[in-house]
Amino acid sequence: MNELQWNKQQSGLALREDEFSWQASFSGDGKFYLRRSKDRPDEITDLLFGVVQDDVAAELLAEFVDRTGSIHGSELTFSNIAELEQDRLQTIASYDRVVVVTQKALQLINYRLVNNFLEQDGRCWNAVMLIEL
Repeated sequence: MNELQWNKQQSGLALREDEFSWQASFSGDGKFYLRRSKDRPDEITDLLFGVVQDDVAAELLAEFVDRTGSIHGSELTFSNIAELEQDRLQTIASYDRVVVVTQKALQLINYRLVNNFLEQDGRCWNAVMLIEL
């Protein structure tokens, strides 16, 4: 991948990287965006699914993870999926969608979600996925 230049894949996923992270966007939805830290590759630091359907989001997430180094440990964390002060029902809805999409994405790249939970991180909630091959 060339730094800061979007490289469009056949799926519509576009990838780029800088010295700190890999990023993805999707031609079918301008609000879809993913970012993965190079320092902590098992952490997705930005997760915006936009309005794409869960199955499409799962395919794009799976491709993004696969093309940027796969998974290195037994845990995948999605940072800041909700703010602590956010309405409880909105937090649960965000978390549930992350779990559904991640479970489908992991299956596509031959991993299995074995457990998941919300973890408080300062003023935000992280979604933590425990996985195995």
